[in-house]
Amino acid sequence: QGIDKHNIITKKQAEEEAFKKWIKKDSLRNLKYRRVLSQLEQSYSIASQTGDLLFAL
Repeated sequence: QGIDKHNIITKKQAEEEAFKKWIKKDSLRNLKYRRVLSQLEQSYSIASQTGDLLFAL
């Protein structure tokens, strides 16, 4: 409830989108952070699957 009430997820998604755009604007940053972005996506996927399993119990 608190998370939804304060739009934390929406704010976090906006921050991450801005971060991705910032990275893509510079080729050196892209090389440096490209791996981080893919690791974040993998982590979110795992967390989503784990969360789904936990709620199924």
